[in-house]
Amino acid sequence: MTVHQLRLLVFVAGVVLLNSVYAMSSYDAFSTEGLAISPPMASAARVGICPIGKLPEQLTVHEAITRILCQDPAIRQAWSTARMRAAQLGLRKSEYLPRLDARLSRSANRSYDGYAEAIHSNNSTGNFSLSWVLFDFGRRDAALASAHQLLSAANADQNAAIQNAFLGAAQLYFAAQASNQRLAAAQQVMDLAKDTYIAAAEKYKAGAAALSDRLRAKTAYTQARLHVSQERGALSSSLGTMALRMGLPAHTLVRLDEHVEALPSLDFIIEVDELIRLAGQQHPRLVAIDARTKAAQAAIQEASAMAMPKIALTSSFGVTDSSVHGRGSRRKDMNIGLQLSIPLFSGFEQTYQIRAAKAQAATYAEEAEVARLRLSVDVWTQHNGLRTEAENLVHTSDLVNQSKQAMDIVQGRYQSGVGSMTEVLNAMETYAKAQEQHISAMANWRALRLSLAAQLGRLGFWDLD
Repeated sequence: MTVHQLRLLVFVAGVVLLNSVYAMSSYDAFSTEGLAISPPMASAARVGICPIGKLPEQLTVHEAITRILCQDPAIRQAWSTARMRAAQLGLRKSEYLPRLDARLSRSANRSYDGYAEAIHSNNSTGNFSLSWVLFDFGRRDAALASAHQLLSAANADQNAAIQNAFLGAAQLYFAAQASNQRLAAAQQVMDLAKDTYIAAAEKYKAGAAALSDRLRAKTAYTQARLHVSQERGALSSSLGTMALRMGLPAHTLVRLDEHVEALPSLDFIIEVDELIRLAGQQHPRLVAIDARTKAAQAAIQEASAMAMPKIALTSSFGVTDSSVHGRGSRRKDMNIGLQLSIPLFSGFEQTYQIRAAKAQAATYAEEAEVARLRLSVDVWTQHNGLRTEAENLVHTSDLVNQSKQAMDIVQGRYQSGVGSMTEVLNAMETYAKAQEQHISAMANWRALRLSLAAQLGRLGFWDLD
């Protein structure tokens, strides 16, 4: 091969490489992109297949959560981090392949000695070089293991981000639904207070009731109207927040699914000790910390191996053309051999790298213990709270029914001229308080149930039914 042909080959190869830079940047030679696995929650929430257009007549909890997840930037950030870790894994795999470089140079020289004519010389050089690390005492293996673990941690972080977003979206929907129930209950009490006020006013006109009864009934009616206004404002705030989380304007009209199960199933199949064990095995935060601990341990091995020698296969081929006053010469160089690199002194760099890696591994190990303890306490607290709220649901349901019956009787007695306004107002207050307690117990039960499922790393649409 002549120098001219070699130059042409290098030039063509360079043009091809430059024109395909973008394509090469998107080419996944080691298929690492697919290792940034979208967790099961991503497909369950249909992330990336987002509902578009206006809201339905009644927004279900499933669609609300899906829309919120599709707009949540934390999920996209976690996905980008996982893809970055997958690319870094490919970078570590690339270290096992040889490095091939090509260089081309051309120079023209003209020199004068002060007496003779100018001396013209030209030099053209083309060179290919190969370098391939064959053995490095496990440094690349340790770096690859660390990259694998960091990718696992990123996948677990992605799962945790989706779990957190799902939990927040579900709690937001159920909080808005509870506000809607409170508004309906407040309107019911307002209607009752209005009827009581009308009855008291008519009895006062007829001389069958005192002025104080009419005024007390009017005060109760005004208080009920004030409470309705407050609950309407709270509901509007919740719905506006939900619309913004779904990527819609805050003033978007949102109508929630008003179907609410009066008394859901309150059975507990798994005991708290089993729940704590499952949480310790499955929670994505713990999975991520364990993976980072293993990555730090692999980093210790990588830092230790960096202080060891490495053996590389090296080879080069080059052609040099030289000409002086038109008289040319050509030289070809080719060599192949093994190169042994021995690090003698690097300013104690490896020593401190090993110390830093060991400290990092110890930090992650302690962080895992802290997370497990906190997780166990959270599971116990939420499990115990869930049992308590389950009992409260039964009691508050009975309380609502009993107070409603008592209020109906007292109102009938008052309209018959037997009961007093004090009895009526007390009965109304008891009924309103019972409704508020039942709505709060239901909201707390739902929130604790979802939180407990999130602690187990199993939160999904199946937990909403």
